[in-house]
Amino acid sequence: MQNHLQESQASLATHFYQILLLLYPREFRNRFGAEMHGVFVEALAENREQSFWNVFQFLWHEFTEAPASIFDQHQAARSPWLQPYHLNLSAFTLGFILIGVYDSINTFNWLNFIHFDQSFFFLLITYLLTGGLGGLAIGCALGPTHKKFFVLSGSIGFLLANLFSLQIFKLYFPDAMTSTQTGWATYLPLLFPLMTGVIYGFFIAIPTVKWRIALRCVWMSMLAFLAGYFVNRLSAALMQSYLFPGSLLGKAHQANYLIYIFVPDILEGLLLGVIFGGLAQHNRLTPAFH
Repeated sequence: MQNHLQESQASLATHFYQILLLLYPREFRNRFGAEMHGVFVEALAENREQSFWNVFQFLWHEFTEAPASIFDQHQAARSPWLQPYHLNLSAFTLGFILIGVYDSINTFNWLNFIHFDQSFFFLLITYLLTGGLGGLAIGCALGPTHKKFFVLSGSIGFLLANLFSLQIFKLYFPDAMTSTQTGWATYLPLLFPLMTGVIYGFFIAIPTVKWRIALRCVWMSMLAFLAGYFVNRLSAALMQSYLFPGSLLGKAHQANYLIYIFVPDILEGLLLGVIFGGLAQHNRLTPAFH
């Protein structure tokens, strides 16, 4: 009798979940509905084998988070600015503009009352904001109901990626950025964006709890930061050669120098936004948290 009652309750919960799936946008439902239903049934069966309290916790979590998830999917389906490419382009461009702002303040010493320790604190905040914006944009596609975890992992990942990679690079290759050597030593500076990409990609992938997505995140992040570094340095070199040669790029010409600082950063942010937007689009709205 008790087993029959439990079977009825499980069947009722499953049917109710199927009704909730009908409330999602058609494109999302056609793509992920069957998978989400299968995951739900399997998870419900596993919790039934443990205790009633586990079943209650599982159903409470699923049914209380469903309305927010459904709302997010409808918002994403309607608004072009909530699509992965737009979100990532906006987020990473804004993030690298913040880096340009910090570089400008630090270069021209506009806030001359700030000591080194305080300046380093502002650098940390800039990295956290940049990584958090990127994490938010990626999280809106990979885990819409868990965006805060992507923001946190993106912030920490970008901070550690830049500081940790830079320290390792300076420790083992102190003269790589300024060296005029030829041969294999020419490619040493490329190790910095590669290391940065590995660390940031790893942290971005942590909330997905799927190793395939994690490997893809690390690979695409390496590609993004390497391409971004190349575009940044190439654009800076072209401006230095053709737009602002010689004395036109001194600190006395603040407008020129600001263009020299911001344009490479903006181009790098746009490129990272395109690549991470493609990553998010490819894995869009994967139900990785069920």
